[in-house]
Amino acid sequence: VLICVQAGNHNVALEILAGTRQRFVENEAESLWTLWHAQVTSAAGTVPGESGERADSPQTQLVRLRAEASVTGVADELLAELRHRHDAGDGQASFELCRQLGLRGRWQEAADLARGLTAAVGTADALSLAAVTLYNAGDPSAGLELLETHRGLFPHGEPPNDMRRLRLLARRRMGMLPAAATEAEDLFRRQPSQDHFLLLADVHFQMGDLHALAALVRGHEQFPNLSAVELLRLAMRTAAEDQPLAKALWRRAASIGLADDEVVIAVDAGYRLGLDRDLRTLLQRMMQIAGSPGAGVQRYSLDDIKE
Repeated sequence: VLICVQAGNHNVALEILAGTRQRFVENEAESLWTLWHAQVTSAAGTVPGESGERADSPQTQLVRLRAEASVTGVADELLAELRHRHDAGDGQASFELCRQLGLRGRWQEAADLARGLTAAVGTADALSLAAVTLYNAGDPSAGLELLETHRGLFPHGEPPNDMRRLRLLARRRMGMLPAAATEAEDLFRRQPSQDHFLLLADVHFQMGDLHALAALVRGHEQFPNLSAVELLRLAMRTAAEDQPLAKALWRRAASIGLADDEVVIAVDAGYRLGLDRDLRTLLQRMMQIAGSPGAGVQRYSLDDIKE
């Protein structure tokens, strides 16, 4: 059954389950069969119970409600059931309710649950969910405090990279820039990804450490997927410290292609960097797209100006 589900052959999996149901009954495991059947039916994009067969076990009920929410886009019944179980002291229901509310952008409601979630569930996943929820609800201080107070829930007391990133963002939002910079540098050393490169660059710029920013950005070529806008932003931020670097970033941005709404930005940056001779092609293109929706530039005739 699992192999069929993983291969996307849900109908075959359901046929196997239908043909083996009596074995589950004989072994007093019909509730397990019902749960599996509901899960496979849900994975197939059908709401369990539509065929007229209704499963009443608590687990199967949640499977059905999740499927209904997924198919219809309406989660009111699922949320109500989860809240009922949360009120009854079910920690797993509290976890899922918090997650479901967050998925729907209802961060303030989720935050009310998040404050007690770590104590109720006591797992690293619960701690991570609570911290993310509080951050997105506009309370980075509470999220940061949770991560520091309960860090022992993580293996060896070391938060994973996604929680280090969250801790960095919380400190940055709270104005704790030196601590944020230290975290960003450590995160980049641990995982030198493009996202962490840009995050560290942002922190250096926010701190006004243009020397450190330029030193970091000189390694931009190891990140081939930087967008034109990201390259132009780095060019303008490093211009005061390293003009050759800024010009190289600008030329790289121009070479990979610019969307219509990026042309004006690139032209402005090019003039600021003294790259007038490099602007001919972009200026011609700017004239071609003038007046286009979203281009950011409007063409005027002499008569328009006189009016």
